[in-house]
Amino acid sequence: MGFDQTPNEPTTSYVPVPKVAAAGIGGATSVVLIYALKAVWGVELPAEVAAAVATIVSFLSGYIKSS
Repeated sequence: MGFDQTPNEPTTSYVPVPKVAAAGIGGATSVVLIYALKAVWGVELPAEVAAAVATIVSFLSGYIKSS
């Protein structure tokens, strides 16, 4: 009854599309790299710059990845 789908109804998927996954991975990677800058090389970035780097890397990762 309520579970029948006609061919024109879109199906719901909870799997992220590759662009979303790439953006998430890019953001996490940038956080790890910023941590490594401080822990290994002693370079400390201001919080605003670190946040901007994470945002830019996330955006670029999602932008570059094809759908």
